[in-house]
Amino acid sequence: MATSDLRTWRIDTRDFTGRGREESRILGGECFDRLGEDAHVVGAVEATIATVRSPRGKAGIRLSIVAALEAQCQRCMQPVRLPVATEENIEFAATVDGFADDGLDQWDTLEHDGRFDVLQLVEDVLLLALPVAPKHEQCEPQGATYAGEKVLPFAALAGWKGGR
Repeated sequence: MATSDLRTWRIDTRDFTGRGREESRILGGECFDRLGEDAHVVGAVEATIATVRSPRGKAGIRLSIVAALEAQCQRCMQPVRLPVATEENIEFAATVDGFADDGLDQWDTLEHDGRFDVLQLVEDVLLLALPVAPKHEQCEPQGATYAGEKVLPFAALAGWKGGR
């Protein structure tokens, strides 16, 4: 697997799927601009694309990703590590018109014929792997314990009611 510090990874979908190719890359966190707003990559992202045929017989790719992301826990506000190991099946079609919901839940159909940005797809998959509210399996909310005292998080607001 070659290390890639390039910010591009594009394939010609006809050539790639026509030749039955497979490519693997190790991508650094600097490749993912949009991801930096919510989380960051710990180490590197291992991504592999391989030619596959969908159940409809359309050309496509299987994208496999193994990575570790780090985000802020929404309870304790400390970093939480989020492992990502996913496999996505994508078929290419000249047009998605006429594609009904046929129960192929394991396949996404993309209207595409030509150059395809794999790096953007990898980043999309990583973003979708992030939970809405990342948190540790077990942790204490920040400031939740005061040596056995009952915590009243909205007690400070009681002073504001005095003006009513």
